[in-house]
Amino acid sequence: MKIEDVAGLSKPIQKLIEVVSDGIGAIARPWVIRRDAKALADANKLLADGGLVVGTAEIEGLSAQISARVNYQEVKRQRNLSRVVEEARKALPENVSDVAVDPDWTSRFFSAAQEISSEEMQQLWGRLLAGEISTPGSFSLRALDCLRNLTSSEARFFSEACDFALWDGTAVLLVSPYPPSNLGALFVSGPETVAQQAHKIREAYERRGVTYPVLNLLAELNLINFTLSEVCELTSEIPGRFRSVARVGARYLTIESESNESKVSIPSMSFTSMGRDLFKLHVAGANPDFEATLSDVLKTAGFQTRWTSHAP
Repeated sequence: MKIEDVAGLSKPIQKLIEVVSDGIGAIARPWVIRRDAKALADANKLLADGGLVVGTAEIEGLSAQISARVNYQEVKRQRNLSRVVEEARKALPENVSDVAVDPDWTSRFFSAAQEISSEEMQQLWGRLLAGEISTPGSFSLRALDCLRNLTSSEARFFSEACDFALWDGTAVLLVSPYPPSNLGALFVSGPETVAQQAHKIREAYERRGVTYPVLNLLAELNLINFTLSEVCELTSEIPGRFRSVARVGARYLTIESESNESKVSIPSMSFTSMGRDLFKLHVAGANPDFEATLSDVLKTAGFQTRWTSHAP
């Protein structure tokens, strides 16, 4: 399909149509027909080898059943793809890159997406397609394979964990509710012990269903590094006093202190490369409970905090 065939549509929609056409569009029905024919031919040979002759009532009945089964599977796959493409259309940004989406990526995407029946997972696959159309190369083939193997419940666990993410300007990390035993003074200092501070954060996680076993599961899925030994250091943006800004979920946290602290170190868990890819699909939501908990921990250590919807 060429651009001139879809004149009048926005550029993002035009590119979406081109990618879908490359993946399944213009060749979709002939491809299904060939699959039908091959399935029937293979079945006929197998049955003939077993003593049933093509053309008999038995084989005609079985052929009809096979044809109906193949048709049912392909109709279901087409319905799945239609829903994924619709989710992609809704998620497209106003502007997209002129760079073409890699054809191998497109082929792998539609091969996997056709098997996705869960509405929740179809939304993720649609956002992934929109993101790749917007900026080709955003999602690796490994990320596609990882998402294909995620269950709906595993995807929900990952989404819940993403609401505890902290963007420190260079990386996306999770504030860890399980600090290493040797962390000591690296954690925010104050009248509370490291264990007391961590316990408050751990309770905030658990209230959202992100328990220790869930974090272990996300590590087994190669989405996070759950090593209990990482630290995120927020450095001061100004001399003489401490001021640092980080994004947490959908909001921005400003941390300030009149002291000459040069940094605040917080236990963290890093995302893997696949985790960072799939984090791009996360729609950041409000997490007021965690915001209050993190502010409480920092205030106890002598810092002032301020939350805003936009970068200060």
